This record gives sequence, C-alpha cells and structure tokens, in this order.
Amino acid sequence: MARPVFARFCNAVCEKIRFRPDRPGVYEELLAHLQDSAALLEEEEGMEGAQAAEEAVKRMGDAEEIGILLDKAHSPLLGWLWILSKWFLGISLVLAFFALWPMEELRDQFYRPWPEEMFHADRQEILKQGGPSEKARLGAYTFQIEEATLQDAWNPRYPDIYTGNYGPEVWQTLELNVTLRSYTPLFYLDVPKLSPYLSIEGSEGQVYLGSWHPDADYSQPLLQISSSRPLFFWQECRLTMYMDYGQREEFLKNQWLDLVYEREGNTFRIRIPLEEVTEHEKTS
Repeated sequence: MARPVFARFCNAVCEKIRFRPDRPGVYEELLAHLQDSAALLEEEEGMEGAQAAEEAVKRMGDAEEIGILLDKAHSPLLGWLWILSKWFLGISLVLAFFALWPMEELRDQFYRPWPEEMFHADRQEILKQGGPSEKARLGAYTFQIEEATLQDAWNPRYPDIYTGNYGPEVWQTLELNVTLRSYTPLFYLDVPKLSPYLSIEGSEGQVYLGSWHPDADYSQPLLQISSSRPLFFWQECRLTMYMDYGQREEFLKNQWLDLVYEREGNTFRIRIPLEEVTEHEKTS
C-alpha cells in the first residue's frame, strides 16, 4: 500500500495529465520511483520511514511542474491516435484473414450444401388473414396488430444435413403469424418487455402460452417471438406459433383468437384480425 504522502504527490502530478488513459501508468511509475528513493535514503542515510518518504517527495520536485511536463509528453491527440491505430490494425488483420482464407474450402469442412431440389418442396397456403386490429392502451404505450396470417405450410424435413441423408420427406404445419407494434410519444422510455407475458386465447377455451413461460408445455403449440425491431418511437414484434398436422383441426375450430398480455395486474387484450381467404385471393 502506498504511503499517503506518495499518493498525494502522484495524484497531484496525474491531475495535470489530460490524457486519462495514461494516468494509471504514470502513477505506478512515479510511485515505484518514490518507493525506491525512500528505500535508498533509509539504507544509505539512515533516515526513518516517514522522514525518508518526505525527503523522497521533496527531491522529486514540484508536482504541478512535473505534471505539466508529463502532459506535454502524453498529448491527448497522440494518445488517441495511438489507440485508434491499434484498433485499425486489429480490424485490418481480421478483414485480411477473411479476404485471404479460402472460404469455399472452409465452408465445405463444416457442412454440406442442401440439395437444390429440397427448396422446391417449400410452399404455403394462406387460410385466413387480416389487419390492422383495434388499438389497446397500457400506460404510455399503444398496441396494435398490424397484420396476421394463418396458413398451411409444407416444409422439407432435414434428417441429417451433415451426412447427406436428406430423404424426400415433407412435413405439414399450421402457422399463425402476428405482427404486433407498440407506440409511445415518450421516446426516452424503454421498449416494453413483452416476451414473458404474452399468450393467445381461443374461442374454444384453449390458452396457448409463450415458449418462454415457466409453465410452457412443449408438447403443445407455443407462441414465439421470431423477431423484434425496436425503433425510435415504436417497436415491432413478429409472433409465430406452429401446430403440427395432428393439432391442426382442433385449432381451426376457434372462431376467434385473442392476443393477451398480463403482468402484475396490468393487462390488455386484442382480437387477432383473421378472416377467411377466398379462392380468388389464394390464387391472385
């Protein structure tokens, strides 16, 4: 631990150095010099510890003058240029690595490309869609569903993309996609935390929890946030729920679906705007 007289002197010198990142190094260097000087005075001149410390500080000179001289040697301009140059060098080395590395060979070492024919198995058929919904208010926020779709989807199944054993199998799911926006005129507020508190309730009495909920049953359809984009005055969340083919018919019995938010007594409910899609709309 540094003697108080040493600490006062070193702090007084460092206060004159404008380039703060250099202050710790200067402090340690000055402290080491003072401690060596005091030890030498004790050994050669027989001074006591406190007296030797005072004499070592006295022989160093005026702290303010030393600080001014060191400030010139530790110019803020040169200091920041040095730091930026190290960052620039590091970034340049990373970019050079990726530019020179044979990326095709690297990619082939880690995974096999998916066969082109697998992508042709993807297709969707929209059953219901709609939007925007009615608005709901909670505190300083206004919530609205911009768009909702309920669709059948046929997706290629990938048993093992590493061994190449893809197989021709295709699996069908029912997908509910909801785009929820929240607005507030108070731009300095944080975006509302939605994920732990959202669920979907159906007219048949089912409650579909979010995958993040502690009571979530992973054998049942679960609501997920597939993307979230916080912007200046509003946040846009894309909510998705998947049902396998065995759960499809039961889910389609619902005449209506509500998106529900519940947190410590604060709640809102928005009817998800879904209407049947005509054959003309499906083909257009």
